[in-house]
Amino acid sequence: YVMMSGDVEWAATIFSRLEKYLDYWRKYHSAPFGLYRWRYTYMSGFDNEITGTMFPPDTIISPDLNAWLYLELRSMAFLAEKLGLSSGYVNHAEQLKKAINDYLWDEDYGTYASYDLCSGKRRISWTDGSLPGTVGYYAFLSCSSLIPLFARIASKQQARRMIERYVISPLHFRSPYGIRSLSCSSEYYNNACWGNPPRYGDHRRLTNSNWQGPVWIPLNWFVFHALLFYGFNAEAEALADDTFKVIAMSVEKLGFMRENFHAETGAPLYADNFASWNILADLMPEYLPGNNPRLPLFVP
Repeated sequence: YVMMSGDVEWAATIFSRLEKYLDYWRKYHSAPFGLYRWRYTYMSGFDNEITGTMFPPDTIISPDLNAWLYLELRSMAFLAEKLGLSSGYVNHAEQLKKAINDYLWDEDYGTYASYDLCSGKRRISWTDGSLPGTVGYYAFLSCSSLIPLFARIASKQQARRMIERYVISPLHFRSPYGIRSLSCSSEYYNNACWGNPPRYGDHRRLTNSNWQGPVWIPLNWFVFHALLFYGFNAEAEALADDTFKVIAMSVEKLGFMRENFHAETGAPLYADNFASWNILADLMPEYLPGNNPRLPLFVP
């Protein structure tokens, strides 16, 4: 809003409350290594994200929360500069970025991954991940790992490796209709309308949607912008086209959109007459090279 309007006066009225909001996350969701964790998986919006539902609450450090907080810190630094205030938000953001790359990037796999505080290691496979091709090797490779790409935390070398190996690979995240919410090489991959009952947590919260396979438009949006930033323009354009395609299929079949879609067939899955974030699809072509988007992205 401040970028588009220049309304610094409004920013001054809200800044102290934004600081309290951010302090809440930093105080109550802190984790070792200068990182942060969801107290319960459903807080992420990825309601039944596989790592959070298979392991005890409060024991998993997820890439998504840390990437979101990195962007929040950079946003606060931007507002502080506009208001002429000194702050430590830039330094904190850079410290968080370093911690994400130090502890949540797995060099052997070439991807970001959740950190399991119980085992003291990144959690991608069932075992130690030393035997590629074995059962459980990609069990926990979920959409949470994609958000650092959207936040531009990965180096160009990291991003290219991760995008080519996982993001645009049909063996993992890329489906004919967008981005799967869990690698299809995971043994937990499924396209159920509702999530499987979790081992831990409130089943009423963790089964009312499914982020263990289906395509969700926000994931397409996040990955679309990551692809553009890291120079995968053709792949970004194809993803925008497929996002339109899956929504059009829903409207043609039902007369309305649903909230998520079967990653292999494009079938609309759940929540009749859903709009909300699906409208992001309409904006995607504006961000392709040569176009002029109505809404500029915040660039940290």
